[in-house]
Amino acid sequence: MTLHLRHAVIALLAAGCGGPSTTPNRPSPAVAPAPVPAAKWTSIPQLGVRVRCEGQVIDFGKWATVTCNHTALTLRYEEDATTIDEALEGHEAEQSVYLQGSTTHAKRSPHRYRTSYENKGGVGMNYWVDVMIELGGRVLTCQTGSFATADTSPEAAAAAGDICETIEPLR
Repeated sequence: MTLHLRHAVIALLAAGCGGPSTTPNRPSPAVAPAPVPAAKWTSIPQLGVRVRCEGQVIDFGKWATVTCNHTALTLRYEEDATTIDEALEGHEAEQSVYLQGSTTHAKRSPHRYRTSYENKGGVGMNYWVDVMIELGGRVLTCQTGSFATADTSPEAAAAAGDICETIEPLR
């Protein structure tokens, strides 16, 4: 059965199904590139932001989880922090214990701070990404990583962090 199906597919391809025309004096039809779909946004009204991915929001009051592109993002505003520097001060004690033995990479821009780290726990190696964004006198943190994706690699964590980087105020 499989052999017959394979021969049928080969015969269709050989007959020119979907290929350019070989008839003289008949031009080949132009193949237009596929249109690029418009970016989808997911609104998180309780936090006053949106993220560039099509997903579902689970509202937990002061924080929310967004699932999109096989990834989970956790978003919350930092308590009592109006700048990234203030938010980082509040995390020093937590991070020194939590990040023990992990490798940390940080990237700073004027209103954003991104840190990537890894740790090995009971379920193996985990790769995390935190993105802090200053928005209207407050600091929003988006936490994700490969633990929250179908793929548990540093590349998957970086791609999930890239989704966090798209967060902006609701329009």
